[in-house]
Amino acid sequence: MGPRCFTFLRHYEIKVKIMKYEETVIETPRFTQKYKEAINEDYLVGTQCQDCGSTFLPPRSICKDCKSPRTKFIEITAEKGTLLTYTIIHVAPPSLQHMAPYVVGIVELETGQRLTAIILGDPAELKIGKKVLLSFDSETKGPGRLRFRLLPDDHSD
Repeated sequence: MGPRCFTFLRHYEIKVKIMKYEETVIETPRFTQKYKEAINEDYLVGTQCQDCGSTFLPPRSICKDCKSPRTKFIEITAEKGTLLTYTIIHVAPPSLQHMAPYVVGIVELETGQRLTAIILGDPAELKIGKKVLLSFDSETKGPGRLRFRLLPDDHSD
């Protein structure tokens, strides 16, 4: 194991070990519930540390940078992002078999946060660094609603 390891203890409890330092982080249902509610209403919510100013998406109850528990909810206003990496899913879980093959990617938003979501568009046009636009699937609920649509190459920022 490297210097960091994450051990899941319970549904909302994560034990974090960094070198000789050990800390237990409790992710409360309030944070996940607010995140899901925001996505269901077509916007993103994250948290911001009141001590160091770092922002997190999805929301976190404790700052990963300074370990402060003083975080507050903020609306994430970014609508565009950049595709950092992707994979094409051919063997899908039962709930997504109707979509296979489909693309899942990690997108860095204009505001710096990173999200994993389904990427919509022609797979032949996929490439690292491609610009994408945030959208939401109207037929799904919760974080699974997140989608990013490929933007044309000539799209200006």
